[in-house]
Amino acid sequence: MTTIEITEANFKEGNNTSHAITFEIDNVNNSSEDSQVTGQCAVDGEISPSSSAKVAEFQNRGTKRSGDSFILSNKKHAESDFKFRNFRISWNEMNSTLKHHLLDMETFRKEFPSTVMPHSLRMTKFLWCSLMHPLVEQVRAIDVNASASVMEDIAKEIIRAYPSLDLSDDDGFGAGQGWIYIKRKLITRSSYRKRIRESNQPTVSSKQNCKNRNVKAGTTEEYWKITSKECSPSMLSVLKQDNDCNITNEFLKVSQPYVRYIFDTSTNLNLTLNELPVLRRRKLLMFHFEESTGVDPECLQMYFNSKKHKIIEFSRTHRKYKLEENASDMDVFKFFAQFLGEDFNQLVIQNPIGTQLNDVIIPSSGPLLMAFDLDDSQMYYVFANQARLTEGTVDAKQAICDLVMVHYVHNFMYMKESSKFMEFIQQYFF
Repeated sequence: MTTIEITEANFKEGNNTSHAITFEIDNVNNSSEDSQVTGQCAVDGEISPSSSAKVAEFQNRGTKRSGDSFILSNKKHAESDFKFRNFRISWNEMNSTLKHHLLDMETFRKEFPSTVMPHSLRMTKFLWCSLMHPLVEQVRAIDVNASASVMEDIAKEIIRAYPSLDLSDDDGFGAGQGWIYIKRKLITRSSYRKRIRESNQPTVSSKQNCKNRNVKAGTTEEYWKITSKECSPSMLSVLKQDNDCNITNEFLKVSQPYVRYIFDTSTNLNLTLNELPVLRRRKLLMFHFEESTGVDPECLQMYFNSKKHKIIEFSRTHRKYKLEENASDMDVFKFFAQFLGEDFNQLVIQNPIGTQLNDVIIPSSGPLLMAFDLDDSQMYYVFANQARLTEGTVDAKQAICDLVMVHYVHNFMYMKESSKFMEFIQQYFF
């Protein structure tokens, strides 16, 4: 069975529109006598007499089967779909550096199929850009609004051409999902190319940008819609009492709109938290974090405990920063920051014994961790805008978890000095 798509140009008679008609031809024998055109034509709108005659000519011919129908589609989409079905990547447009690197990766994978790809052969950001940019331009030459399914087909074609680009798991081996990573990169690049605002699009006010902050924070839109300034006297009484026993699941659900309203409208964060100290409680922060992201905040501790030994072993392959077998949790987090080229001391500020919470002045707007020395341990609090936002903990893993939750619940951006570390924690443990 062969499908032929015939697109008729714009009809100039009356108010006729363009149509694309697909015929199915049943090739039984090679002779033209046995080749029959089967189908029925369904056209939306009027057709010119000349085109009606063509359709009638096809319908009056003998048919071998009934029930087949023509596939009608918009002309522009029909042309784009047909071109994408026959699309092949033009590798000649790639620069020589990228092509040599891909060949080196393929050579290594063939010679050492069960060995981890060394860092010197892995794709850098520059090489990914060198691959994505020409590919997206080839796609945009056909249609600037290419669908995600088109990007998926192209990503799978890249993996078939260069299997060494398959996504690696934690151990450095191919996980068979590399096309998903490449598809996301293609979609991101295509969206970036369409970023230029058209002249007829309305400008977005600063107030609207503030309202849409959740888009950048990676949270659900529904969470931000649940907000209200209505507060009952009983609810306000619980919020003013710094008592963890009063924070029940029912109270968290009922108080969610008002708490969200307070977080969004508060101009003096320190004064607000002093008046409503329950807003510092971990139960409340965990509830709002899970409601906004759909992620259980306790997963950080679970994943960290399961991967800690593996991380320590990996650190021994590093030239500068090596972790001891009995390394503490905070030492592991410090290794992450050093490995990513960031100063961990700009994220965790040490304070000597005897320092009062009210006397603390943080060096930046934050959020960051303030560590207070105790006799045999340290107490960690999250500070931002000269205000204490959490109830404190002696557990390093919980302190980092509190820091992540504060960013999402209070809608803070990552500090530039620690953005790589925070993004790594977000992607690796959540």
